[in-house]
Amino acid sequence: MQGKSSVQRLGAGLLALGLVQAPATAQHPFRAAMPLDTMADLSGTFAEIRPGHFHSGIDLRTGQATGLPVTAADTGHVSRVKVQAGGFGHAVYVEHPGGLTTVYAHLCRFSDTLQAYVLAAQEASRSFEVNLFPERGRFPAGPATLIGYSGNTGSSQGPHLHFELRDTRSQEPVDPMAHGYSVRDTVPPVITGLRYHAYRTTPRGLWLDTAFTPPAAGKQLALPRGGELAAWSVEISDHMGSPEINLGPREVTLEVDGKTRYRHRVSRFSYSDTRYAMSATDHDTPEPGRTYILLHRLPGNALRRFSPGDGFLSAGDTLPHRARITVSDFSGNRTDTTFTFRHSGPPVGRTPVPEVTVTWDKPFYYMDSLVRLKADGMPLTYRLQAFTVGRDTMAGFPGPVWYIGHRGIPIHRRPRLSLKLPPGVPPDKAVIVSLDRAGTPSALASSHMDGWITARIGAFGTFALLPDTVPPVISYTGDSLDVLAGGAWLVFKVTDSLSGVHTYEVVTDGRWSVAHWDPKAGKLSCEKPAGLRRTVVTVTDRKQNRTVYSVMPD
Repeated sequence: MQGKSSVQRLGAGLLALGLVQAPATAQHPFRAAMPLDTMADLSGTFAEIRPGHFHSGIDLRTGQATGLPVTAADTGHVSRVKVQAGGFGHAVYVEHPGGLTTVYAHLCRFSDTLQAYVLAAQEASRSFEVNLFPERGRFPAGPATLIGYSGNTGSSQGPHLHFELRDTRSQEPVDPMAHGYSVRDTVPPVITGLRYHAYRTTPRGLWLDTAFTPPAAGKQLALPRGGELAAWSVEISDHMGSPEINLGPREVTLEVDGKTRYRHRVSRFSYSDTRYAMSATDHDTPEPGRTYILLHRLPGNALRRFSPGDGFLSAGDTLPHRARITVSDFSGNRTDTTFTFRHSGPPVGRTPVPEVTVTWDKPFYYMDSLVRLKADGMPLTYRLQAFTVGRDTMAGFPGPVWYIGHRGIPIHRRPRLSLKLPPGVPPDKAVIVSLDRAGTPSALASSHMDGWITARIGAFGTFALLPDTVPPVISYTGDSLDVLAGGAWLVFKVTDSLSGVHTYEVVTDGRWSVAHWDPKAGKLSCEKPAGLRRTVVTVTDRKQNRTVYSVMPD
């Protein structure tokens, strides 16, 4: 095996996954109290690879319940309170003396003191969404101070508490398990899949010739001979005793012939780098729903790292090599697998490099009379990839349906896609939509200029233009009792056919009211004043289609 592969010489400043401790002081050791009364299992681990990002904290299960009391982890003060329809929903940030900040997200409600503070700010700004930074000391917090109640707000996919530790100075998320936290877990992870990757270097960059799952032939693997660079990826299952939830590992290590060649472990990261999560997984697997963690660093992966190597191996010899893959979870449970491989099989099949490609270290521009793609942010992706543009027609679409790139190409910096406006479509109502494999459209935030409609895209795939001229639909679904807050709430169902809800307003008996918007459920709600006679709800979508709905609740 060669000590340095040629991939390490493809570009400068290539970094990868890292292990760095957040600041800590002996004067202010962090207490690390659990924010929930009960010892909760995890439904999400730190730096778990999610679609398009690393998970920035740990998710504590609440048994599908909401309204569990959430308390501060240690002495400090509330430094930030945020309310948004998506993202973290209702969230509280507590700054601690030792250099750490804790975050409690997806709450259904704040403590009474914080709730009053937030309500006053919402009414003053006439906005449901607020981002508040109370002065130091206004809201002190102790190890058992109630700050709110667990919920399912924001982009949460089910009731739980999202809990984070951050470096206060940089606001980078750090691994809670490195700061005194632990969970009960005696179930080791399981290695459920292995894939082999054959690469070669070209004048334009690193090119993948083939990737496949080796045939199950015991522990002796015969791989294609005559290649240049070899690498591995691995699929891992870790359920902490709950088979319906698969958790991300803490560390994965590849050793070859007794030498550590790659280590995947993320102990902190910045939010600006979170999309590098996509550089850590195999996007070429033909098996939908399966995630393989790469045991090699692609050249476009610039995440900071402390790793002994890039994971690439020479494929130019036919000698036997012994490999060991070791996986550890966040409770210290460990599993490993060993196997021997040699490049003694049939010659590796070389895939020709096409004329048009995208890569990590160069801008990319495509233009014809009907479609444009501008990718001037780098990296666009993480290695050399084929790029194609195709078109077709589909019932219900006024113009062409476009096939831009390939769904398997991960995008880091979102490029701008522009489509030529077809005749008869009002420019201020046109929306670029992405189509899933079933042909279901999802609207992208779109703008228009000089006969072109433009949107940022986060993935390659299938796109088209649609007009949005239909206003939102509003209906009154009745009253709901808020057990925590007390009193009745008015609840409205809001749907929009395409571009999505943009603004909303609820006026009760002529007075502006704080309206809580839940985009997951399409639910708009507000407190019901005593003696209410008339409520007016106004909702506008992203293409300025507006609906005004008036009701006289009982």
